[in-house]
Amino acid sequence: MKEDVEALAEGLCLATANAPIGEDYLFCGEPLSIRGLFEIWGRHPGGMVPRLWLPRSLMYWQMALLEPLQRMLGLPAFLSRETVEVTKAHLNYSSAKAKRYLGWVHPEVGEMWERIISDERRLMASRRGFLNKLRHQPTVF
Repeated sequence: MKEDVEALAEGLCLATANAPIGEDYLFCGEPLSIRGLFEIWGRHPGGMVPRLWLPRSLMYWQMALLEPLQRMLGLPAFLSRETVEVTKAHLNYSSAKAKRYLGWVHPEVGEMWERIISDERRLMASRRGFLNKLRHQPTVF
């Protein structure tokens, strides 16, 4: 994860030093679809690979039924109607302008997610109990 933070810091420094006043830049990786993201996550043991993509309208009502159950278990409602609504947003942001004008390069998306997943697995391995593995935990590096 350190490499990703350092890449962002480098982009911000390049913009501060070289960008004309009033210009804005996105410091993100290559565009990645939700399906592509699930494919990366699915490469790992326990990673879920969706076999069927249901329509939002159907998922919305299924998540509405799951929200109270999650709260009864003391969990955040991470499977919720809001989660379904978020899928309406497009995530096709581009850092092409930062690459072109500042020479900034983002770490490869697959490598970045590999680091994030391995860090998360280490954190989860340190937690005891099934529900504690699902609850939000303070993160300290």
